[in-house]
Parts: sequence; C-alpha cells; structure tokens
Amino acid sequence: MSVDRASLLGKAMHAFKWNVLGVAMRILLQFGAMIALARLIEPADFGFFGGSLLVYGLAVLMADLGLGMALVQRHELTTDIRRAAWGRFLIGHVGAAACVYLGAPWFARLLGAPDLRDGIRAMAPAVLISAFMAMPMVELRRRIDFRRVQMAQVTGYFVGFVLTAIPLAVLGWGGWSLVMALLVQQFVMVVICIRAAPQPLRPRWAKLPDGLPAFGLRVVGSNMANWVTENLDNLLVARFKGLTALGVYSVSYSLARTPANHVVNMIQQVVFATSSRVQDDDASLVRGYLALLKVVGLVTLPVFFGAAVVADSVIQGLYGERWSQAGPVFAALCVAMPFHALMAVAGPILWGRGRTGVELKVQIGVAAALLLVLLLLMDHSLAVLAWGVCAVYAGRAIWMTGALAKDMAIPPARIMRALLSPALLAVFTMALLSLLDNLLASAAVSPVLRLAGLMCGAGAGLLLIMVCCPQRVLGEELAFLFARLPFLQRLRSVRGAET
Repeated sequence: MSVDRASLLGKAMHAFKWNVLGVAMRILLQFGAMIALARLIEPADFGFFGGSLLVYGLAVLMADLGLGMALVQRHELTTDIRRAAWGRFLIGHVGAAACVYLGAPWFARLLGAPDLRDGIRAMAPAVLISAFMAMPMVELRRRIDFRRVQMAQVTGYFVGFVLTAIPLAVLGWGGWSLVMALLVQQFVMVVICIRAAPQPLRPRWAKLPDGLPAFGLRVVGSNMANWVTENLDNLLVARFKGLTALGVYSVSYSLARTPANHVVNMIQQVVFATSSRVQDDDASLVRGYLALLKVVGLVTLPVFFGAAVVADSVIQGLYGERWSQAGPVFAALCVAMPFHALMAVAGPILWGRGRTGVELKVQIGVAAALLLVLLLLMDHSLAVLAWGVCAVYAGRAIWMTGALAKDMAIPPARIMRALLSPALLAVFTMALLSLLDNLLASAAVSPVLRLAGLMCGAGAGLLLIMVCCPQRVLGEELAFLFARLPFLQRLRSVRGAET
C-alpha cells in the first residue's frame, strides 16, 4: 500500500504537538495532585495503593495480550477484524478481572501484606472497565489522533485524582482515596474515548487473521519483561521491607517516573504509529530517530540530572519534612530516568519495523539482570537499591540503542553526536543547581522558597544558553525535524507567495 509520506509526516508532527501539550498539562496536574496528597496521606497509605497498582498493571498487560499494538501496526482493519478483536479484548479483560478478584488473597501474601487483599480486589472493576477503552484507543492511534487521546487522559486524571482523591483524602480515606481515584479516572477515559471513536459493541467470535496473534504475543512478551524491569523493585520492596518502605520508594519512584513516563508514552505512541506506515524507508527513520534522540536528551538529561543534584531540596520543598528519607532514593531514580526515556525511543521503531523479537531478547536479558541485582542488594538501604536499579536502566538503554543501531546500520558516532549537546547542557545545569542550592541553604531559606529559587535559576540559565547559542544546542538533527513543523511550512508558503 502506498503511503503519502508528506501527509503522514504532517499528521505525526500534529500528533507530536498535541502530545507535548497534553503531557505538559498532565505533568502539572500530577505534580499538583501528588503534592497535596503527599501532605494528606501517610507513606504506608501510598504503599497500600502502590501494592494494589502492581497487580492492576500486570492484569491489564496480560488482558491485552499485545493485540492493541498488533492492530495499530496492521495496514487495514475491516469491521469483521474489529469485532473479532473486540471479542478477544472482552474475554481477556473479563478473565484478568476474575483472576485479580479471586487471586487477591494470594497476591497479598506474595507481597507480604495481607491487608492489601481488599485493595487488590478493588482493582478488578478497573481492569474490566479498561476493556471498553481498548478498541477506541486502537482507532485513535491508527488515525494518529493524539489530540483526543490526550484529552481523555488529562480529563480522566483531573476528575479522578484532583476532584475525587483530594476531597476523599481530606475526609480521611487514606489509601482508599487513591484507589477510588483510579476507578473514576478509568471510567471517565472510557466515556471520552468511546465518544471520540465509536466501535461495534457486538463481538464476533472468529479467528483473527494470520500474523496478528503472533505479533501480539511477541509484543506482550516484551511488555512483560519490561513490566518486570519497571516493577520488580517495587514488588520486592513490598515483600521484604513492608508497605511503609514501599510508600517511600513508590512516591520517590512516581515523582521521578511521572514526567519521564509521559515523555516515553508520547514518543512511543507517535513513533510506533508513524514508523508502522513507513517500515521500509530506512533513511527517513534514521533521521527521525536521531532527531528524537536529541529531543529526548535535551528534555530529560538537564532536568533529571539537575534534580538528582538537589534531590533533598526537591523532596522537602514538595512533600515536607516527613518525606526527607525519600531524598537519596529520588536522586538515584532521577539519574535512571533519562536512560529509561532514551531506551523508549528505540522500542517503537523496532516494533514498527516488525522487529519485536529484538526488543524481547533485550527486555528478557535486562529483567534477569535486574532480579539478580535486586536480590544481591535487598539487605541494603533503599538508596543503594535505587542505585542498583539505575545501573540496570543504563545498561538497558545502551543495549536497546545498540540493537537498533545494528538493525538500521547507524554508526555509533552519529548517536554520540546527537547526545553531545544534551550531555553538556546537563553538566551546566548540575553545576548551576549545586551552586544555587548551597547559596540558598546557607541563607536558611525555607524548603518551599528554596525549591522555587532553584527552579527559577535553572530555567533562566537554560533559557540563556538557548538564546545565546541555539544552533550549537539543536544541531542538524533537530533542524531536519523543526523544518517540517506545520507552522514553519505555512510561513514559507506565505513568504513564497509574497515574492
């Protein structure tokens, strides 16, 4: 099937713009909600929600069986295929919800927290609700219509965690306020997605076309290994150190992962949908990959490495003194997040090219390495454990990037050049924040004002660098990407007409 590449690139850039806007709104919402909730809820209550969320995430992953990605990757979908896929989604989610509800006592014992049983059971309705979002999300991603995807995610989070969780936390619901927020969030997202992309509600119990189940199973295998990599530390902390330690670890993890995951999801959704349509155009994919690599580096390296340097000030400024033990954990996880984001650039391109087996091999190897590292470090402090996780994330990023570079014959020197200016910008940000933090601490500034000063100082410094030497920071990779932004193309058209 021929692809209008100019039109596709325009859609991708339009989707990227909406994803950036949606991500920015969700980060602000989540930070605001988490700051309020962390000051209202004890660490053990966050551990209660975090343990329940572990089971929910695994159940949703298994219920999908990678079919969503397989449907996005397929060139054409008929009504019969959609109905057959909906039948598979329905069976998978009903089965997963039943396993969560009936297996709640076993999951609670596995996590070493019998009190988690009821919280885990409350996740079963959330798993069932998510079934009705599966096909509409597939359709929106196939259209590269991420404006509506972001609208659903932002609205769902606002209604769930701002309008529901905060009032319930004030009323003393503790960890249950977070559980109820998740249920409300899922319901709101389903309603918005169904309205944006209606799908046939009557399933068809028929065999799916050859290739779809196999592709989906490879994807779910990779996702399972990825889930282990991203959640095994939380699981083992709950099992061996208790819910209070899990609360401290999961809040630190969430603070670092919230912006990183939004960047990752934004990249994966747009890049996978786009690369699936241009699977054989290696030159365009290589240029797009290097551009995205630099964008992700510029966004994540200065921010997260800078935050790691002033981790104690960030934690105390946002959450208060009672969370001070989370500072060293947060620092290590901040260092891990750019590696997590850089790894995520390669995965969707491999998927779009049909190379799911390459990522599966990497993810399985990394999951095994993480298990070994965690078992060796489990008797040490949470901070040491977090640095071990950081090392595994760095290894995964290097391995995945190398696998893609080999598959697409990208010289390592081009990858290093793409990441050079982000690395230099990160060094500048770390030095500036360290200096500012020492000055503000010596002046006995309150934690909240100190954090505000650090953010303003770092923002002003980065803006100055961008204004003084934009070409050195952006480089040729971003010039290729920005030259194709829709508003720049319209501007060139207007100038051409005037001349």
